[in-house]
Amino acid sequence: MPYAIPVGLVVLALVLAGLMPGSVRSRLLHRLPEAAEEYFVVSRVPMMRGPTRITFRDVVILAEHARTVSYVRNYRGKWAVVRRKVGFTKDQIDLEIEQLLGGRVELSPLSGMWLLRMSFGEAVWLSVLVVYLWIGGRQTWRVRGERRYWAYGGVVLAAWALVGIVVWPIVAELVASVRAEWTLSAALYVTAATFYLAASAVAVYVFWQDLRLRCRQCLHRLRMPVEDGVTGSMVVDPSTEATVCIYGHGTRIVGRWQDTWTPAGSYWEELLKASAR
Repeated sequence: MPYAIPVGLVVLALVLAGLMPGSVRSRLLHRLPEAAEEYFVVSRVPMMRGPTRITFRDVVILAEHARTVSYVRNYRGKWAVVRRKVGFTKDQIDLEIEQLLGGRVELSPLSGMWLLRMSFGEAVWLSVLVVYLWIGGRQTWRVRGERRYWAYGGVVLAAWALVGIVVWPIVAELVASVRAEWTLSAALYVTAATFYLAASAVAVYVFWQDLRLRCRQCLHRLRMPVEDGVTGSMVVDPSTEATVCIYGHGTRIVGRWQDTWTPAGSYWEELLKASAR
């Protein structure tokens, strides 16, 4: 069944989401662990001289030396989001951050727009889907009879993306659970993101190889590979491998210089070709 793969992936994603603890589910749904009133957006007040935005160095200083706030995160390279510790007022937080950063800052309540931010996993798979839509759109425009084939690929890739989006909060929660200095935590986060990218690339490769080995009309697996040509030859009669649809819809020929799909003609066309010979 061609649709067994996307259905299985969707079920896997739902099972993982159902088994998640509350903190991981909050990451998946972009919910903060506490009320939004406990968070502030830190921005610099523009002055004649000095930086005009919160830099990465500022975030490191706040994460390592601030005693009135926690959960220090950089936001879009301009601001920082901090969480107020229990027992400290907004004026105390403002005073300490100004002393640490050496300039005037402004603390604004966290708005709901922060909850709509895109996670790393969502950004990765959204990029993959955009690239696939561009490739599939070009191929569909050229060959109109393959719309079902590329639509099926989009459904399968969306199912893979759903699994990847669900897995990323689990990875992020595991990294956040490691109690270490801020610089070491950042290194662990980069390492986890690198492995996640590698795993996503493997998933995309598996998806693409499975899609290429399917019929462009019925979406079933191509069977009966037959090799032809001279193995190792690059110019004179190079080797090729042909796989066919067992329902007679066409043939896929793969070689060193080609990867083509040839749809089969109708019954009467094949009969007329055979009689002409």
